[in-house]
Amino acid sequence: MSQSELERRGLTTTAAPNDGMRDWTNKATGEVHQVPKGIDPGFDYIPMRSINQVKQQQLAKRKAPLYQAPERLIHSAFSTIKGVNVDGLNRVLAGIAATSSAPQVAMLGKFIQGYDIKSLFLKQAEMGFNNSGAKAIEQASKDYINGSHFHPRQYYTTRHYRKSWGFTSKSYDNVNIKAASSIQLSKVNVNELRQAVALADIQASKQQAIFSLSSVVRNTSESGNHGGTVVTWLHEIGHQLHFKAGSPAVPVSAELTRYSGKNKFEWHAEHFAAWVLNRNALAEFNSEIAEYFDKLVETVVTQGGIRG
Repeated sequence: MSQSELERRGLTTTAAPNDGMRDWTNKATGEVHQVPKGIDPGFDYIPMRSINQVKQQQLAKRKAPLYQAPERLIHSAFSTIKGVNVDGLNRVLAGIAATSSAPQVAMLGKFIQGYDIKSLFLKQAEMGFNNSGAKAIEQASKDYINGSHFHPRQYYTTRHYRKSWGFTSKSYDNVNIKAASSIQLSKVNVNELRQAVALADIQASKQQAIFSLSSVVRNTSESGNHGGTVVTWLHEIGHQLHFKAGSPAVPVSAELTRYSGKNKFEWHAEHFAAWVLNRNALAEFNSEIAEYFDKLVETVVTQGGIRG
């Protein structure tokens, strides 16, 4: 107690009793100490001081283990948004991989790495060919994409940049995702992304199909546009997979979302995103579609002439 606490309680202290001293042996070190009789040795100095000193000396002699950075499923990304970067993207994918979607996430990584698919996350003003924002990032994006067929800005700009959340092309190997400066991948809830596929299944079974997986995440979940950015990225990667597969026709007359019914390109992109996020829910909707993507992705990754 403090002196003020003693006074508040009306208490006083007397001199410590002199009962003599006794020997006490520290079992950790073998040292013998003199301590007052009736007093536990832990109260005459810092508790566990001797033992901790021995442990510290032992730890000091050990070599620190070599640092091993966590494995990156996606090796690189170009972004002009502070809250969107390759580390954040890998954290989201790791979260998805911690679910039943682990095999699909692994195949996603193999496809992206094998074909060296580049990902660009840009602000709307940077996606118009003649915009000053697009011109400002021209050299940096050129260095990242390393393209040589077109004018550098043609790889990441489109005349539809005001309306589109993302776009890509059969003519190049990069995907472009529009994101506001407020987007943060740290705010993405992986479970909400996966639940979007299950919700799409439920609504489709009621003949009330949702517009797209991205729209349901953006408009009905706490992840909002943060999560929608990831879903759009997967959608655009799905386009690239479709291109690398030779742009096959729609194999099954079923559509998880209304947007997937637009054409064969959007059908593949929407269902690929669903396959990665929650294959089980996609299989509940239509097992043929899930099995189709099992085979398609495997074929593209292992037999598609991957560029090393």
